[in-house]
Amino acid sequence: MIGRPFEPGNKMGKGRPPGTRNKMTVFQELLAGNGVEIINQVKLQALKKDPDPMILRACLERLVPVAKALLSRFRLPPIRTPDDLPKANAAIAQAVARGRLSPSDGDALSRILVNQRVLFDDDAERRLRIVEQTER
Repeated sequence: MIGRPFEPGNKMGKGRPPGTRNKMTVFQELLAGNGVEIINQVKLQALKKDPDPMILRACLERLVPVAKALLSRFRLPPIRTPDDLPKANAAIAQAVARGRLSPSDGDALSRILVNQRVLFDDDAERRLRIVEQTER
């Protein structure tokens, strides 16, 4: 049959009957009918003297956006040769330790330096092959 991705004759089972909705859709439809009442009940639970930590967490996750790292200003030392990489890595570590650079930004920059090292190594291998071929 055209447009069907599978061979006829499902060996694993007959599958979901046509027209059936998935469980998430059914759940959302059930919540939609009583959404305001549920939200009000959750608010009451969260404001109790001894609130349920799971309810508080669920409320906060919906109300407060996920915190993102602040943009950092950091001047990476120039990297011209592989010998400059350890100096740059040390500068990143110092900036993280002094709070000028977030740990996640420091990690990202360090990963970039690792990739730069790979590029330097590849370039050195390429140059060595050229030298060896010209000497023959």
